[in-house]
Amino acid sequence: MANFIETEMLPISKYLATSKILKVPEFQRSYAWSEDEVSQLWDDVVEAIENNKNEYFIGPIVVKNNKESLEVIDGQQRLTTSLILISIIRRVFRFSGDNDRADWFRNEFFGKQDVVTLKTSEKFFMNEENNETFRSFVIADSTKENIKTEQKKYLKKNSNY
Repeated sequence: MANFIETEMLPISKYLATSKILKVPEFQRSYAWSEDEVSQLWDDVVEAIENNKNEYFIGPIVVKNNKESLEVIDGQQRLTTSLILISIIRRVFRFSGDNDRADWFRNEFFGKQDVVTLKTSEKFFMNEENNETFRSFVIADSTKENIKTEQKKYLKKNSNY
């Protein structure tokens, strides 16, 4: 029996706020967007908002729909950068004292925090090389400085964009 590929246009929020876990497979390249690519995406999103555009196409995202997760086949750089930008928005709310909105962003896009253990049930997993750095700088807002690989440096630098 032949496998069919289904395509549909969905807002990125469908992926980022899904109840399924998003996983970047190990065969995917590590995060590599520099400040230039992040700035371009951010500027494009801001321009779309300022021009009252309801939709903005960030490029294709290809996922394999598994039973409990979505495996990111293409679009990992855009998804990761979008989560970094959402993390920055969350931080702005937190630093301005609006903890309710900051918590909403955390729960909606990064995973809910268990009230007993205070651990977050994560919703996005990068490949092994980047996952711990993503968790530290994007989800947990760490300020540690001991970053060794270039890809991890991109994650840290862009999380402070």
